[in-house]
Amino acid sequence: MRLLFDIGATKTRLATIEDGKTFGEPLVIPTESDFEAGMAAFAAAAKKLIKTGRAEFAVGGAAGPFDRDKTTMVNAPNFPNWRRRPLKQRLEDIAQAPVFLENDAALAGVGEWAYGAGRGHGIVAYLTVSTGVGGARITNGAIDASAQGFEPGHHIIEAKTRLTFEAAVSGSAVERRFGVKPQTISDAGLWEELAEKLAVGIHNAIVFWSPDVVILGGSMILGDPAIPLDRTEAHLAALPQIFPELPKIEKAALGDFSVLYGALALANR
Repeated sequence: MRLLFDIGATKTRLATIEDGKTFGEPLVIPTESDFEAGMAAFAAAAKKLIKTGRAEFAVGGAAGPFDRDKTTMVNAPNFPNWRRRPLKQRLEDIAQAPVFLENDAALAGVGEWAYGAGRGHGIVAYLTVSTGVGGARITNGAIDASAQGFEPGHHIIEAKTRLTFEAAVSGSAVERRFGVKPQTISDAGLWEELAEKLAVGIHNAIVFWSPDVVILGGSMILGDPAIPLDRTEAHLAALPQIFPELPKIEKAALGDFSVLYGALALANR
């Protein structure tokens, strides 16, 4: 049995591969802000899924950049108590098996390439806009090589204020600004503003990564209400263009389980 997992900023999802082709019903638990509490909750959930007590191996993602050996998160903006903690070792102790770690957004991109909106495309630029903003460039199903991972949410889109892409369009940024969850806000003007800022980030991803398709996931894209894709595309088309045509812009197809699908794709290799 192989274990798949997704340690997100607010929720952790676990599932097992039963037949080598897909995964069973995922188990979803809250992501604890405290590392030790998070590991205890993960262990309890894994025990429910791994009936034998141990897995063949485990593959999954977590919401943060890793060290070069992918053993610990060197930064964890959404749950700082997890920073520099022995994540891989603790997960291997729980699974009693080797663990393969990746950034969660990068794995989601692999999942969309293999099973979702990226099928049939060679180069995918995947961006998730949720509590934070993450993403990666996927080429023929592989996460592009990098020295320290990909963090597109932290590129700066306004020089004077040093406003980052994440601080402009993420759910946590909107909540800090208005004091309520984004999905409780019906003001069309706000969503139009977010569409314009999202277009800037997408434009930059296109000129940095030159993809065949840009896939957008996360609650700020797939929720209700959400940043309107048609208005985002209109703002994107109005920006100065260096390439003769824009790539396709697609919504992610795999919803909350895109990271698990990415882990499945890697596990089946």
